Amino acid sequence: MNAHELGFTDFLESYPQYRLRQLFKLGPKGRQDVRAFLDQGIRLDPRASHRLTGKLAGMVEQLLRTLDAPKTCFVISSDEELDGREMRLADALAAVSDSHFNTCISCIAGKVCYFKDGRSQSGYMLQPAIQRNIED
Repeated sequence: MNAHELGFTDFLESYPQYRLRQLFKLGPKGRQDVRAFLDQGIRLDPRASHRLTGKLAGMVEQLLRTLDAPKTCFVISSDEELDGREMRLADALAAVSDSHFNTCISCIAGKVCYFKDGRSQSGYMLQPAIQRNIED
């Protein structure tokens, strides 16, 4: 489990947090189970997630940049092609824009992430609750 994976679990409710941490600890042999769980059992902690609506939904990269996101990010996804990759932030956001996979783009481990819900096509900014200051 790397810092980005551990950081992502901090934004989840307690059971999915526990389960995903267990799966991450399995390393590469558990990665298929990680992707399956991402697709089925993710419940974000509402204290640390902010759904992006309206004009904010189209401004994800700019929002991440205002939160000091670097040019590269780490991707955790139910999409096997994206999962576990370090990518340029712009490329990762483009890859998930129309995707039907649940994906976390971790910019600063445990501090700044973007989560794309593939089913609802909703995007969420993930930050520790004390740092949240995003408004429509």
